[in-house]
Order: sequence, then structure tokens, then C-alpha cells
Amino acid sequence: MSHPIPLIILHGPLGSGKTTALRMMLKNKDLQDALIIENDVAEWNVDSETLHNHDHDVIPLSGGCVCCGSIDELKKVLCSIVESGRTKPVIIETTGVARIVRLLEWFLFHTELYKQFSLRQVIMVLDLLKPPQKFFADRNLDIQLSDMILCTKKDLVSPSQYDEWMKQLDDMKQKVSLNTNTDWTAQALQSQSTWLDRLPEEYENVDEHDMMSKVFPCKNIDAGSLRNVVQDIFALENMQIQRVKGYIQTAADNWVHIEATDNHIDITTSEPASRSAIICIGHRVDRDIIESLLNSFV
Repeated sequence: MSHPIPLIILHGPLGSGKTTALRMMLKNKDLQDALIIENDVAEWNVDSETLHNHDHDVIPLSGGCVCCGSIDELKKVLCSIVESGRTKPVIIETTGVARIVRLLEWFLFHTELYKQFSLRQVIMVLDLLKPPQKFFADRNLDIQLSDMILCTKKDLVSPSQYDEWMKQLDDMKQKVSLNTNTDWTAQALQSQSTWLDRLPEEYENVDEHDMMSKVFPCKNIDAGSLRNVVQDIFALENMQIQRVKGYIQTAADNWVHIEATDNHIDITTSEPASRSAIICIGHRVDRDIIESLLNSFV
């Protein structure tokens, strides 16, 4: 019997920096040949395109979440990986709305498939800009089941909020690292995940997420206006937009990459993408209203 395939699961809320963390992991010599299963709730998988642009081996799973809507597709991909005789590591990057307990439970119910893999780490990428109290109320079980908590955006939070996060995580006896310290990447394959030991005997059922996503083609927007465009999208009433990302060909025929949450907007120059568009993810995404907003900047 062949040795189980090393598996790492990378998860975390929308805009926490999972793909950036993944790119850091892939610089580690033991993970450079890893196969990435890149899950995106949107039908256009922006993150897989970003990784392809950096010459990584990526299988995109788009238009659903691996903890619910895309689980059958994930099973097919994992079975094909086993049948291929692969021995190199596999990394699953979940969507930002995935509830990790649902994915881990699914593995338990598919014992024969799970035995083909050696789950080394469940890594949660945690955005320190999120209010700690609300986050712990919403995602306590996700944190509890993670082998490592990778904290991002430390440079953007106040010392008091950082201390509050660290105290809460310390109280949960969680292993914490900062994304500014690359030592954590070397630990990703060194041990077996112990998530099952931390699974409570009883816990509340985790419902499927209620997020929706839509893709909005757009181009010829002045680069200097892009930050205002994104801010106006987050300010739209009654939509609760949580995430905006994509690639845009500007009015000057340059390309930019947008990664934004309601508390942080990052716009960088990029290589041309397969399409000029943005993805909006939220509890309600009104196409007519957002298209009208985008057109007002053209």
C-alpha cells in the first residue's frame, strides 16, 4: 500500500489573507511541488488565477463551497488525485465562508478516502482587524479545531486590540504565529493534525452560509478612482458586502489587482488577467445597483 498523501487545509474568513499565506507556504522547499485545490464561492476563481500567474499547480473549484455546495466536486478531485498515484503534498484552500467543521465531519464519514491522505495541519488565517468578541462568538469552533492560527494585519491594529486577540487565543491554548514570520511554513508538514482530539463531544450544528456572490465585468475606470469605487460598494445600504476582489483593466490600459474587505483595501499593479471584472460577496448583492455604480465611474 502506498503512503498516505500529505494534506494541509487552509481556511479563514473572507479577506483574511489566505491566498497570500498560501504563496508564502509555497516558497518552502517541501511544499514547492504541492498541488493546490483552490475553492471560491464565485463562479470566477480569481485566487486560482493569481496562483496560476505564479506558476503553481492549481485545481480550481468554483461556484460553491467545499463544506456544502461543492463537496461532491471535491470528492471527485480527491479520488482522481489518489488514482494518479501522487505522493507530493496537497493543499486545500477553502472559501472565506466555509465552516471547517463541516468539511472535517465529511472526511470522517468518508473513511476510506480519508485514509488515503495524511492530514498534517488545519491552519486558520485570522484577520486581526476583525472585532475579537464578535469573531469568537461566530467562529469559536473553527478556531478550536485549527492546529495553528496564522494572524495577519498586525501592523494595522491597535496594541490593545492585538493584546485582546492574543489573550483570547492563549486562553484557548491555541498555537499562534504571525504571517510576518515565515518559520510557520516549515511546521506545516512536520506533524499530524490533532483536530479530532479537540472536537467537542457536543456542539451546535453549523448551518450552511447565507452568502451570495456575483461577477461584474468592468473596465476603463480611472485608476485613481478605484479606491472610491470599492469604498462606495461597501457603503451600499442593505447589502452587507463582505468582500470585493478581482482584476481591472484601467482607462490607461493598465491592469490592477483588487483585494478588499470593509476594513482594508489593497490595489496593486498586475499582469493582464483572463477578464476585467470584480467579484462582490455579501448577504445581498444587487446587480442593477452595483452595475449602475460602476458605470458612473467610467
